[in-house]
Amino acid sequence: MARQVFARLGEAALAAAGTRWYVGRVDGAVVATGLGFTGATAVGIFNVATVAAHRRRGHGSALTARAARDGFAEGAAFAYLQASAAGHSSYRRIGFRDVDEYVVLQRPRRAD
Repeated sequence: MARQVFARLGEAALAAAGTRWYVGRVDGAVVATGLGFTGATAVGIFNVATVAAHRRRGHGSALTARAARDGFAEGAAFAYLQASAAGHSSYRRIGFRDVDEYVVLQRPRRAD
């Protein structure tokens, strides 16, 4: 099941050097996922998500912290991520800080 969560990224992305995918489980059920990519100097942390019924219990923070630690162990000097409003306070609690702000453009919604 966890592998299916990441299937949209493509097998090449999952197999790339420095890529690790993380799965958090409670009683065998997948409750959180995330992806870490360690390059030459940094570890990027992407797509951290937690099932709604399991939010606010630290699962996403735990995966994020693990991805950062793994990246540091592989030689990264810093970790980065792009936080949603829902995850922002969690990331700040584990040591991340704001250094920039992005504008995200979306495709206009269709008027069905």
